[in-house]
Amino acid sequence: AIRALPNAVFHGHLARRDWHALLDDARLVLGLGDPLLGPTALDAVARGCVYVDPTYPAPKLGVYASQHPYLREALGEPYVCAAVLDDPASYVACANRTLGRPPLDHGVVPADFTKREHRARVRAIFGL
Repeated sequence: AIRALPNAVFHGHLARRDWHALLDDARLVLGLGDPLLGPTALDAVARGCVYVDPTYPAPKLGVYASQHPYLREALGEPYVCAAVLDDPASYVACANRTLGRPPLDHGVVPADFTKREHRARVRAIFGL
């Protein structure tokens, strides 16, 4: 269990404000493989963290090669670093690469997740 790792801190469920404050103090967020396409990766890069995106040995659901392939394709380095899920050394390599360079000076929101793009999709769906 994650609570048994000596260098890991289990924060439990956090309120949005506390979650954002934690991300503001972080440099990277590790993906652990699930949930697929969850919001954590988006929150991380929006707050200026690098997201470590685990890749799977075989595609999940026959489609997903990683936990957040959209984000890796839309942003890539320096915001997303790919790591092999079952290879701890690849996670360490992402961490070393991230910590070996200056912190990101700002976060980024992929274009598809901006309010403008969301409104455009709603208008298209409803013919507005």
